[in-house]
Amino acid sequence: MNEDETQIDGAVLSWGTAGSYPNPEMVFCVDATAGGGDRSVLTVKAEWLNSGVGGSEIVVSPDEQYAAVFHYSGQSSEGYDLFRLSPGLEYLGGMDEGGEGDPPVFSPGSQQLAHMMFEPRGFLLPSGETDEDVDYFVLPDDGPLIFEFADLRIQALPGSAIEVCPLRVHLPADLDRFLAERHTTDEEWLGEDLTASMEFLSDRVLRLRCTELAEPVDLELPLTGPVVFDLSRL
Repeated sequence: MNEDETQIDGAVLSWGTAGSYPNPEMVFCVDATAGGGDRSVLTVKAEWLNSGVGGSEIVVSPDEQYAAVFHYSGQSSEGYDLFRLSPGLEYLGGMDEGGEGDPPVFSPGSQQLAHMMFEPRGFLLPSGETDEDVDYFVLPDDGPLIFEFADLRIQALPGSAIEVCPLRVHLPADLDRFLAERHTTDEEWLGEDLTASMEFLSDRVLRLRCTELAEPVDLELPLTGPVVFDLSRL
């Protein structure tokens, strides 16, 4: 049984499952037989199926040469599997991790695939890292208030490795005032109100927004390091 399907010019794309726990597989199909073409099937390992499938969406590149199967468990994990459709069906890798986000986005010329995943990790320590053993709403004793809240993943096509770029927000030093002016708490603003959106301006420039309070950030690809949205002067 197909979990999801979509149509492109001259073919139907679909995916389903095979096998069972603990070694399930994903079956991806390109069926062009209705127009006199071929039917291609590719089976790949898919450990993420062990967590179940809450939903999925097949995202197709503008030139219809690539398809990303976005999937989420419904238990705060998600990811995608990427396929090249032409000249032959080929698996180009994927990812599945804890977090939440929207389906990945292709650049206008189908040269990049971007995916953003929300997974708050907390405030940066003076070392420049977060501490997984500390509640992520606990403020550091020293240094600026920089909160790491998401990851941006970029995969250059046709098949490079996935680059991961942390997304951070630099908050005002007087965080209590900032929150009081907005009639909210740190847990509500950092855990619920802090959002992000992205759009490709070109194949090499990706525009990100994290909140209406901050100016958008235009990233030139390839990525060179963490992205920081500056709210420190508010």
